[in-house]
Amino acid sequence: MFSQLLSFGLAAAFFVSGPTPVSAAPARHYVFLDAPADDAYAWTVTNWQAQYSDDDALCSYNFNITGPYSAGQMPIPAFAAYCAGTGVGVSYTLCHITDLRNTTKRRQVAAKLIPGNTTTSTEANLAVTYKFDDLNVADSWWNYTSYATQPYSNTVASGGAQLTNGSTTDGTTFTMTPSEVFGVA
Repeated sequence: MFSQLLSFGLAAAFFVSGPTPVSAAPARHYVFLDAPADDAYAWTVTNWQAQYSDDDALCSYNFNITGPYSAGQMPIPAFAAYCAGTGVGVSYTLCHITDLRNTTKRRQVAAKLIPGNTTTSTEANLAVTYKFDDLNVADSWWNYTSYATQPYSNTVASGGAQLTNGSTTDGTTFTMTPSEVFGVA
């Protein structure tokens, strides 16, 4: 009796959902690459500001980031974005693309603060990711990710003097080289 009910249930489920076509969509290929160290291609972060709090949820950051166009076998479109977010260990926060180049291609920049190896109130661990449509292959995209460790803007020096990340009050400039590449074709 149970096997008859099971057979009927499976037949009903097949009838309701219909057959699943084997070749309904083209196969997608996922590619993971270790990006070689290429100091010639780097993103520039300007006006870096990051505030530390004893509560990880209240740590925050904001900065501008730009990446140049890079030609080659896998061209990378240029970008400029403003990023701001709050919290350590939270999901990526989308940045605001501030340039209007390559508007026919989809691009996203996102950033987040990630936990470090040690708990410290002096350094922020930053991850930035850049996802963009492949410039040569339709329906394909790439995602480049870079990591950096920079001082929090409100770090307190020994003796109690307040430091502002670097020597100016308008933030710091530094570069980030992508170290992870992921793509779908």
